Amino acid sequence: MAKKKRPSTITALPAERPIKTVMQGDLMARVATILDQARTNVLRAVNSNMVIAYWLIGREIVQALQSGEDRADYGSRLLAELSESLKRRYGRGFSVTNLKYFRLFFQAYALRTPEIRHNACDELGDIDQAAVLADLSVSLDEAEKLKGFSPNLSWSHYRSLSMVEHRAERLFYEIEAERCNWSQPVLERQIHSHLFARLLKSRDMSGVLKLACEGQTVERPMDVIKHPYVLDFLEIPEAHSVARK
Repeated sequence: MAKKKRPSTITALPAERPIKTVMQGDLMARVATILDQARTNVLRAVNSNMVIAYWLIGREIVQALQSGEDRADYGSRLLAELSESLKRRYGRGFSVTNLKYFRLFFQAYALRTPEIRHNACDELGDIDQAAVLADLSVSLDEAEKLKGFSPNLSWSHYRSLSMVEHRAERLFYEIEAERCNWSQPVLERQIHSHLFARLLKSRDMSGVLKLACEGQTVERPMDVIKHPYVLDFLEIPEAHSVARK
């Protein structure tokens, strides 16, 4: 007698969560945060090394010129020969003009130590009247208040700062650029608009500060890392730079 087959029990599998839902949820946000922070850290490390390297190169150039021949054309010839040698070995980024910037950078910051400051607090603030008054006081003090260089400012920041003639004014812009997270174009705008002088002369400081904040932007890590100075330092051709996905 044939046995009757029992009806099979089929357990329905839970519906799979769509990949698109995962990508739009918390996982994507957490991964994006990790990548953005990593890119920021890489950029900061690259820029810090550029700043120190170019300060040291500037010091070597200054010392070589001081101990060299006392001839009008000696400096130009020395920089031209050094530029050609560096370009053959490392590629672009070492024109005579850039070597002059390195020299100017060292001359402007000769009292600094070739190191990056490690701040206890990495929080960046906004421009406010009380803070700016304090920074003006620091910058006008004859004593050197800062040692080393800021981890938040790039070589392009310091290149712009080096061209500010007066030390007090230069120190003020450096402090404000670091504290307020100014991009290099914003720093240039503040320098060219003579913010320092306007604050010293103005009785309406709040109005001056309001104008100073207009148009302020903060660049994303991938935007900044594609700056020609960074590409030159890492020997990455512009055509091969990482495209934004």
